[in-house]
Amino acid sequence: MAIGSMPLANANQETPEPFPIRVADWPDNRSAAFTFTFDDGYVSHYEHARPVLNEFGFQGTFYLYPGALSESLPGKWRHGTWAMFQEMADEGHEMGSHTVTHPRLTTLPMGDAETPGTIMHELTESRKLIEERIPAAAPCITFAYPYVDRNESVDEAVSGIYLSARGGGQGGNDSRNPVWMNLTSPAIMHDQPRNLLAEDLHELYGQLEMIHQSILKGEWHILMLHEVVPQAQIPDAIAQGSWEPVSTEAFTILCQWIQTRAALGEVWVDTMGNLTRYVRERNDARINILRTAEDSLVFEVADGLDDSIFDFPLTVIISVPEGWTHATVIQGKHQQNCVVDAADGNTVKCQVTPDQGQVTVSIHHPANPPSDGNP
Repeated sequence: MAIGSMPLANANQETPEPFPIRVADWPDNRSAAFTFTFDDGYVSHYEHARPVLNEFGFQGTFYLYPGALSESLPGKWRHGTWAMFQEMADEGHEMGSHTVTHPRLTTLPMGDAETPGTIMHELTESRKLIEERIPAAAPCITFAYPYVDRNESVDEAVSGIYLSARGGGQGGNDSRNPVWMNLTSPAIMHDQPRNLLAEDLHELYGQLEMIHQSILKGEWHILMLHEVVPQAQIPDAIAQGSWEPVSTEAFTILCQWIQTRAALGEVWVDTMGNLTRYVRERNDARINILRTAEDSLVFEVADGLDDSIFDFPLTVIISVPEGWTHATVIQGKHQQNCVVDAADGNTVKCQVTPDQGQVTVSIHHPANPPSDGNP
């Protein structure tokens, strides 16, 4: 039996019987998504934020402006070295663009890529330098506006170079139609003085409540952070002009809270780049069922996007016939042995990369059934 091409208008629309298929709103079929972002390329990102993120298995997005980075320490003010961020990129953290010199873009002429002091030079040269100096960062596809300073002309220029851009504001981003050139991203703002951890926790708990509300709405919450330093160093950092530094202790509490939400299946934590890929792929996904039988299904997923950039696996939910308890899902050389979720309408959850060939789903009778949905 063969069925013609079935366009998938959005993640909630399923293909027809006998094997309804849909793409989950967020990876792993989580309820919402979350991203840690850090601006300006500080030494503290390497020395304090990185160890905490790595401890919890989180990958963050670090927005660099090359004019601040140096070859060795002591560098420029509180900023780090290229080698620090090279190492972090090798660990899986994303390096995004924050212009070359961190200007207010709305004060500059549009110009061109070859002319310093113009919007186009700030946008293009930053990406070029980051990709040249940090090969693991390529392609550099996301951007953050310095000072959250933007207007329609700046947005249009950014959209020609980057796939998404982080602005400011409060709350989360819509899962269906995020504003790609002005993604909302709140920061943790503090009252003064800040001499004790207890004085910081009130603001942290307010941010946790905001994140909680984003999760309930199924949104993508993007947190804007700058420096992360031990609580004892907060007063000195502020005295030196550091903007809204977060204590390592408070940041650890935040990561613990996010980890708990992730363990409950509420939120997927990933970089700006990966979640940009996922949402754009999901929104453009088209499913074509090729063959069906009582004990198997063959289909393919296409998104019409550039495969050199858009290669993030989509989470696909497949309804299988009653009586199936396990299934094998194969795409190319990748095989997944999955447990059928009877509580979710007898479905199989699997990862499928668009434009990477046919996907075969077949009933599986394991000698020793796995206890979860992984091989």
